[in-house]
Amino acid sequence: MENIYKHIVDTSTVGYAYYRIIYDNQGRFIDYVYVEVNPSFIESIGASADGLIGKQGTEVFGEVDQYLLIFLKQNVDKLVKGQIIDHTATIISLNQPIAIKINILGNGHFITEIQNKPLEKADKSSDATMQKVLEQELSDNRHLMNSLMDNTPDVIYIKNTEGKYLFFNKAAEKFSGKKASDILGKGVDSVYPLEVAQKLTSRDQEIYDKKEIIVSEEKVADLLGNIQTYLSTKGPIFDENQELLGMFGISRNITDRIQSEEKSHESEIKYRRITENVADVISVFNITKGKFSFISPSIVNLRGFSIEEAMTQELNEIIELDAIESFEETMAENLSEFISNPKIKQNYTNEVKMLHKNGEKVWTEISTSFEYNSLGQIESVNIIRNIEERKRSEEIMRQLSYYDQLTGLYNRRFYEEELKRLDTDRNLPIALIMADLNGLKLVNDAFGHLEGDKLMKKIAKILRMACRSDEIISRIGGDEFVILMPETKGDEARKLIARINKLVSEEVVEHGMLSLSIGCGVKEKTTDEMQEIFREAEDDMYRHKLAESSSMRSKTINLIMNSLYEKSQREMLHSNRVSALCKLIATEMKFDQEGVNQAKIAGLVHDIGKIGISNIILDKEGKLTRSEWEEVKKHCEVGYRILSSVNEFSEIAEFVLSHQERWDGKGYPQGLKGEVIPVQSRIIAVADSFDAMTSNRAYRLGMSDEEALNEIRKCAGSQFDPDIARVFLEKVVPKMAKTEEN
Repeated sequence: MENIYKHIVDTSTVGYAYYRIIYDNQGRFIDYVYVEVNPSFIESIGASADGLIGKQGTEVFGEVDQYLLIFLKQNVDKLVKGQIIDHTATIISLNQPIAIKINILGNGHFITEIQNKPLEKADKSSDATMQKVLEQELSDNRHLMNSLMDNTPDVIYIKNTEGKYLFFNKAAEKFSGKKASDILGKGVDSVYPLEVAQKLTSRDQEIYDKKEIIVSEEKVADLLGNIQTYLSTKGPIFDENQELLGMFGISRNITDRIQSEEKSHESEIKYRRITENVADVISVFNITKGKFSFISPSIVNLRGFSIEEAMTQELNEIIELDAIESFEETMAENLSEFISNPKIKQNYTNEVKMLHKNGEKVWTEISTSFEYNSLGQIESVNIIRNIEERKRSEEIMRQLSYYDQLTGLYNRRFYEEELKRLDTDRNLPIALIMADLNGLKLVNDAFGHLEGDKLMKKIAKILRMACRSDEIISRIGGDEFVILMPETKGDEARKLIARINKLVSEEVVEHGMLSLSIGCGVKEKTTDEMQEIFREAEDDMYRHKLAESSSMRSKTINLIMNSLYEKSQREMLHSNRVSALCKLIATEMKFDQEGVNQAKIAGLVHDIGKIGISNIILDKEGKLTRSEWEEVKKHCEVGYRILSSVNEFSEIAEFVLSHQERWDGKGYPQGLKGEVIPVQSRIIAVADSFDAMTSNRAYRLGMSDEEALNEIRKCAGSQFDPDIARVFLEKVVPKMAKTEEN
């Protein structure tokens, strides 16, 4: 019987190997030894029987052995306890996938099965008759083959030429629901219904007629009526004289495998379509073997190489030379982190320039994860994305982050980085020039920020014209500029300041005056600190500013008033009349000469804030809208900001701010009441109102003097200070009448 079993095993396309496990004296797994292998197993792993039998797994180092060593070490507790393990995995051997099934038998033995080769014709056996062989071999040592036959999940049976069962293993019993003791010596009809039995008998006859092994897939209903697919291997058994003794059959249930293959095929198609159509490149690199096992077709678009070309490339053919060392160090760190804790799934991202077939370099982002494959080898799965567009955008953003968007000069961030870079001995002496645009706030308040921006751009243009290309010009604040000049002495820096001042004086601007205050500092020794040089330049700049700024702002005030008068002749005439009335009222109120002059000037400039109001609103015919009225009301505060920027106008600025306040507290912008309102503001209020009421406007004709005076009498004590209203009505108006008569 043993020879028949061996004949079946040796002729099977399923690769079988029988092992003995080696333990140490404490029962711990050490290794395993090959005891028996069949030809299909030898062919599957590309070895020879002599190279396996009696050898330990660690001596052989085949693909199967590597996997088994890992698997057995992981299941050492079950091995020691002799627990039965039924495990299946897919590995790679001879560059092709094979399915390996492991069955732990207990008693220090286990079996593996591998199926991936077509069947070949059976070897010849003994020349005795089947009956004699059976009788002779039944008493032989059958331990090895019995273990194999009874522990395999495959259905195995043997029939004689009369179709009677001579062997029926446990898997066959489980499938048929019949005991071997009830089947042996009986025909197929003792196992299957008559109709099925006839078909099987017909197939058996085909074996006898053809006298060769036949492999086929058969659909068979199990005990529950579910259709199962079996891979059936049937073959004849001969004696040495080629006399037919009987036949064997091996049937493996492949239903799960087929379903899995179908799902796997569907999944493979789906994911292959994904990988073939996504722009990102997907690659798998076997780190243990040091070569790629997969690269998606999009590699052609990314790098210009075909899949075949890319699969064989070394690292120096993939990424730019300057990045290789850093990339290898990073990948080594990431790999070490994975090996130390492989259960934590983590993606590692690197940005590198890859080499294109046309010689160009392409910025890519590589997202990498690591995993162990079924052989215990480490693989990296990489998703490679073209980030050229992103890098270009980042470069644009980086450039923008270094430039001032208004002037186009460098900004403070760039200045500070360049200061660190240039602050070396080889650049000594280093000159630093600071410049501040005078009166920017004044122009912004008077004419709006657009006019202020124009001044800033003009200054930037002048600084570019005056400086050399290697001199770094930066705008470091709202109206502050710095020029860095490496290898420049103090006298050279002062020559540059002179050029800048000359260009500024020659520049013509529409509103206000163009004026810069400039200071300089020079680092001449290594021990000098650049922050001290900066403060030196800043102090020098402020000294010039104190000397220049006041006169410049006074001139700017005059320019603003002239601009207002050019904008509206009516405003000019109104301002002059109000100024004259304020002078008369202050004189009658017995102010000293300085007080009279202050009242006169305050009356003249009381509406300077209207420079920022549109002519459309100032000249509008008809009633103002609420938003337009709110715009007009701002002129008090705008006028205050303009005037308060100049020392000699700072007190007058307070009078202008409050000239629309009312005695009863219902005015604007602060809602001041009574004597809290500056007296000069109360004077302006009377003079301004009288002239406004008696003047023609776009939306109405002016009142008569008498009507206007009656209105002032009526509003004395509510809108107007009653004392100032009385002085105006009783003392100023009569003099005005005499002046007009004369």
